[in-house]
Amino acid sequence: ELAKRHGIRTAFGVALDYGARYAHYDYLQAPGLLSPRFGVAVEAFPKTTVRATVAQRMVAPGAEEFLATNTPGPWLPPERTFAPLRDPAALDAFRAERARSFEAAVEREFGDTFTIAVGRFYQQVDDQLVTVFGLGLPGGPKSVGHYYVANAGAVEADGWLVRWSTPTNRRVYGSVQYSRTAAHWLTHNDTDLLGESVPAVLRPDTEDLHDLTSSITADIRETATRVFVLYKMNNGFVGSANTPAGVGLDVRYGIQVNQALPVAFGGTKWEVLVGLRNLFRD
Repeated sequence: ELAKRHGIRTAFGVALDYGARYAHYDYLQAPGLLSPRFGVAVEAFPKTTVRATVAQRMVAPGAEEFLATNTPGPWLPPERTFAPLRDPAALDAFRAERARSFEAAVEREFGDTFTIAVGRFYQQVDDQLVTVFGLGLPGGPKSVGHYYVANAGAVEADGWLVRWSTPTNRRVYGSVQYSRTAAHWLTHNDTDLLGESVPAVLRPDTEDLHDLTSSITADIRETATRVFVLYKMNNGFVGSANTPAGVGLDVRYGIQVNQALPVAFGGTKWEVLVGLRNLFRD
């Protein structure tokens, strides 16, 4: 996997942010995946910035098993195994997800205290990926870590957001964002298999989703401690009931604490990372 990203700021109050990521997975029928991104920010008025971003993101099923973690330190090869929920002999048993998105926002800085942003976004996803854990199929592997991947179909989403945030150069900073999304499923793919295995994956044709996400980061320099907390409320989460009725308002969270250790030899630095979360992905 190769990735490249650049940023350019001009003398006219315009900033460009562009880049691309290319990945190759030989178990896909079309192994080459290109994910470009382009963004522009214009300072229309003092303390007021207009931003627009266009991006395409390609994700291979099971791709996260092959990517090194963002946490510095040693990384072990993948320990889990995965298989398609459909017929493994089919040429398109594994299909990559393609997400195309556009977002435009206006940000207003109020002194050095906080920033308020209002934006609109649109996203269309083809071959939406579904990952199913803890499913035992006749004749399938009995490994505890084995899981299945499938494609739920194509969906488009249109919505708006409001975000309040504080400057990131402080010891304690955070943000609160509310968004409302209207989602519409265009097609359904592996619905028969998914319906039998995990009925809650079968979403309504149209959905009205509300999301409230807040985060706070603290940098305690005196003790070399960093704390990050994320709290998310959404009315589209799947509950533990694993039935269509189990889709509704629920909470997800993530807590991470980094503590530096008084150990330094051979030019190395050591720290302890403790994390607790019920978010599937960041």
